[in-house]
Amino acid sequence: MDKPEQNEILPPALRVAQLDMQSLDDFLMQQFSNQLHQCFQYTMFEGVAVKLEPCFRTGLYALLLHQTLIRSNQTIGQKLLGLKYDTKSRKILKIWVAVTLLKYGYDNLVKAGFSIFANSKLVEFIQKMFSFATMLNFLWFLRKGDYHSLLLRVLGLRTVYNQPKPPERDVTFPTISRELLWHGYAETAVRFLSFLNAEKVKTCLKKMLFDQTKPKVSKDSDKTCYDKCSYCNKVPIMPHTGNCEIHAYCYYCVASSLFKNSNCECPSCDTPIVNIFPLKLQYTKLNQCH
Repeated sequence: MDKPEQNEILPPALRVAQLDMQSLDDFLMQQFSNQLHQCFQYTMFEGVAVKLEPCFRTGLYALLLHQTLIRSNQTIGQKLLGLKYDTKSRKILKIWVAVTLLKYGYDNLVKAGFSIFANSKLVEFIQKMFSFATMLNFLWFLRKGDYHSLLLRVLGLRTVYNQPKPPERDVTFPTISRELLWHGYAETAVRFLSFLNAEKVKTCLKKMLFDQTKPKVSKDSDKTCYDKCSYCNKVPIMPHTGNCEIHAYCYYCVASSLFKNSNCECPSCDTPIVNIFPLKLQYTKLNQCH
């Protein structure tokens, strides 16, 4: 790609290009964060994960900005879309990186519960004012299309194309047709999924995958099991039983199951639960099933 001459004026970036650039950078950082989070899921890092993960996230973001914006004057999103910041001062870029890292690190510490200013009214007031100013800046950006973030407006960093004649956005008839088909398929899928009963699908899958190895209790058995709920395997709260009359359920567990699926079955013996009845248990019966 040919570099523009110094006397050539670079055209300002379109609004949609600036928003796409920000979305690409955020998506890339989210992918890095997800990979880092998976590394901290191992048992050996369980004790230090909460303390060190915000620091690692901030350090990773700093390394990413240093390798992209500081060294090549472009973020990855800008390189993909042919954009850059219209400035010759590396100092301004470093100030933007420093303020962005401070905000990113503070947000990570707040999410991890390490913020020492969590109950400060002054910090809460500053955050509210910053949010209000960010909203006003975005509304002005939609009108003028100059700065898509408040920090860029303060520093005067305009987003421009990196060549005098930028490539036009290829919006052809096949592109529009593809978008229309995609949205049509998405709406059809959402409409179809709304008629599916997730609880019934879950029950059928559980029967096919797990019930073959699970020992079943016959509904004709005289051995009652009232010491634990068949749904949550805990001591039943407000115990109820169904048509099998040998197993107990928490009222919330069985009521929510009936609400989701009117043809639900007992998880222990597969007897259909048509009606539920309250149980009046004695303390001697709680240890009857072992």
